[in-house]
Amino acid sequence: MAAVFSARTSFQISSELDKARAYDNSIGYSGRYRLEAPDRFVTQVDVSSWPHWFGTTQGRTYSINGNHLEIISDPVRGPNGENVIVKVSLVREVA
Repeated sequence: MAAVFSARTSFQISSELDKARAYDNSIGYSGRYRLEAPDRFVTQVDVSSWPHWFGTTQGRTYSINGNHLEIISDPVRGPNGENVIVKVSLVREVA
């Protein structure tokens, strides 16, 4: 699996400080995943924009309600050492 997340707000990158701010507000990672009953998946990270995630496992809980998918991360260490819990809500487009 692969995932890329960034902050909702956008800004023009016109300086090195802007580049650092964009990095601090985004992450990309990928790896093999396994499902754990009844509502978890765990990714073995093999590539990440956050170097301290290489080789780690990242657990997520998910729920599906109709066309809505919600994913909640286990607490993770962010790039500045802070603990973070991320919640992602997705809605499937119906044609």
